[in-house]
Amino acid sequence: MNRHLPAQSTETEVIDGAVERVTFHREETGYLVARVAPAGGGEPFVAVGQLPRLAAGERVRLVGVWTSHPIHGPRFQVTDCQTEGPADLDGMRAYLGSGLIPGVGPALAGRIVERFGLETLDVIEHTPGRLGEVRGLGPERREAIARAWEKQRVVKEVMLQLAQLGVPVGLAARIFQQYGQDAGKVVRERPYDLARDVGGIGFRTADQIARALGRPPDAPDRLAAGLVHCLWEAADDGHVYLPEAELLWRGRRLLGTTAAQMTAALQRLRQGSGGVVVEELDGVRVVYLAPYFGAEVALARRLAQLVTEPTDRLAGLGPMATQRPARAHGDGGIRLSDAQREAVGEALSHKLAVLTGGPGTGKTTAIRGLVGLLEGKRRSYLLAAPTGKAARRLADATGRPTSTIHRLLGLTPGGEAQYGPKRPLPADLVIVDEASMLDLQLANVLVRALPRGGHLLLVGDVDQLPPVGAGDVLHEIIDSGVAAVARLDAIFRQGERSGIVLNAHRIQDGLPPQLQGLDDFFFVSENDPERLAPLVVDLATRRLPARYGLDPRRDVQVLTPMHRGPLGVAALNEQLQHALNPSEPSRPERRLGGRVLRTGDRVLVTKNWHEREVFNGDTGTVVRLDPLAPSAELALDDGRRVDFDAAELETLLHAYALSVHRAQGSEFPAVVLVLHPLHGSMLRRDLLYTAVTRARSLLVIVGSRHALARAIRIGEGTARYNALNHRLRAAFSNEAARTDRTGGPN
Repeated sequence: MNRHLPAQSTETEVIDGAVERVTFHREETGYLVARVAPAGGGEPFVAVGQLPRLAAGERVRLVGVWTSHPIHGPRFQVTDCQTEGPADLDGMRAYLGSGLIPGVGPALAGRIVERFGLETLDVIEHTPGRLGEVRGLGPERREAIARAWEKQRVVKEVMLQLAQLGVPVGLAARIFQQYGQDAGKVVRERPYDLARDVGGIGFRTADQIARALGRPPDAPDRLAAGLVHCLWEAADDGHVYLPEAELLWRGRRLLGTTAAQMTAALQRLRQGSGGVVVEELDGVRVVYLAPYFGAEVALARRLAQLVTEPTDRLAGLGPMATQRPARAHGDGGIRLSDAQREAVGEALSHKLAVLTGGPGTGKTTAIRGLVGLLEGKRRSYLLAAPTGKAARRLADATGRPTSTIHRLLGLTPGGEAQYGPKRPLPADLVIVDEASMLDLQLANVLVRALPRGGHLLLVGDVDQLPPVGAGDVLHEIIDSGVAAVARLDAIFRQGERSGIVLNAHRIQDGLPPQLQGLDDFFFVSENDPERLAPLVVDLATRRLPARYGLDPRRDVQVLTPMHRGPLGVAALNEQLQHALNPSEPSRPERRLGGRVLRTGDRVLVTKNWHEREVFNGDTGTVVRLDPLAPSAELALDDGRRVDFDAAELETLLHAYALSVHRAQGSEFPAVVLVLHPLHGSMLRRDLLYTAVTRARSLLVIVGSRHALARAIRIGEGTARYNALNHRLRAAFSNEAARTDRTGGPN
């Protein structure tokens, strides 16, 4: 190796060396920073990446690429690592005294190596009793050393197994964290458990491990895991269940097996603890994952109990809303239309109500009038929304405190909500905005926490996209006929002057948008996908900012229907990043898989961090990023600054371009929307409508007129498999009958 290290290269290299010291290691994720001396001499270098637990003196073979940091210089970004024990006595002393084994420092390591030489590790692993030959080592310390070494050995064994199977070494730390000392045994004997138990390992990775270990294609655990995987994939597409015939077909396609094998596998899942429920709905056998079956049944029952509950915390307030012809009480004299006053009255008179309507129809004004009336009558209420962005928009529009549903309930990942049947929410009325984004699981947890006699108002645009999660709660509740539904359709004066609002309603009605004579709605035609992406970049980064005085990073948002492909989120983000925040020697950056994160990048948070009040959907700018440090700093759009450690950076995505689904619940000053036949089945009216209504002041659609026409023509996406509507009607009938007999629900 040359004396001077390369500054940067895209060529993959293999380097043998020995670890001099470990600067940083996070056991939960495997992220590690180490100084390595190359074999055969040469300048030591810094290696970074998801690596097994390394120690000074250990020999390594690293695979990766050279990158450059403006302050710290070259570093080797590792994609794969193989380890061996120390090669000489000095390396053995450094290795054993590095802190790898608690209680063994440099002095004790020196005595152990002095006694056993290069056989030291073999003695510790196979004949730890011989450690008694070292002066100063009593039975308790010998036993502690043997236990600590066994733990490290298991971690290394799992790391080695996964590396040989082509699995990223960072996953090994998660496997060990999940299974402890049994990790190696689980990988060998029950590899499909990994897909169920370990975050970041799906069925295909588990199947890759199992097949490499010699599992036959028709192994019972493989067939069962494959069917469960198909159900989880369906849930990711929004389905609560699958018809049995479709599930078996999907399983055959995934696993390459026969229909008889799939049928037998499903039967074994039903009889065992496979976590599935098979039921007949309208003469069709369907299969649920147990959590979704339980949530759907429970949500229907609880909504029915809510509606039929005799006690009413807002009794008598409903007529007040319609008796006030001009202004809502207690809210600075907000004027409400007749339709808005009727909507307020419905929310006060019915324990389950829905307020829906398109852009510019006054949903938020109706909410302000409603909470003003409640405040005047000293009744309690809570405002919430599914995402942080939507919650902040509602707070800004109403001037009242608003939170995400997760924070409202005290709901943390993998934990129980703080509010529920035994500790209901302290509110007479709970108002949920952007309710079209409400999925089955979250809705179930929310409804569990409503107080007896309380009211629930769901506010949302029913013509927008359904939620990202499984279910379609708002549609199903409306279609059930159990809720009181108020629809606002009159466009108010400000909306009447907006081409965005005008065309949103035309699209909603299945009509082509008006493309001429508007100040805020434009269409730029380009059919060639190779020219389309550069055109989008030019519009978003140069032309629109120059003409309208916009900040291209904060004010202009590119939206596209798909994640993959030349006109997908990933490809557009790469080009927009190059235009707005290119690589420079003075700009720190960190490689995250196939993408590069730089200081100055616009990013999207994809996970809830409740303790920091940072939520999925929040956006901001990276203001500090040190590839050799365990944290970075993000400036959120609301002005707050938060730290993210090296592992948490994986949850940040570039936000120069977003999918329309990701943008739901947000609003941007200017939107550039990409539409092209390459977007295929995603070209639908609800997606187009949702994208158009994300723009507050300016919308430019760039692409194909054919794609635009197709999106308007295709009314909806594939229908979601869910039965909340059916169950809610049945539960309502049962609860109503029980209430008639007993005077109240059980």
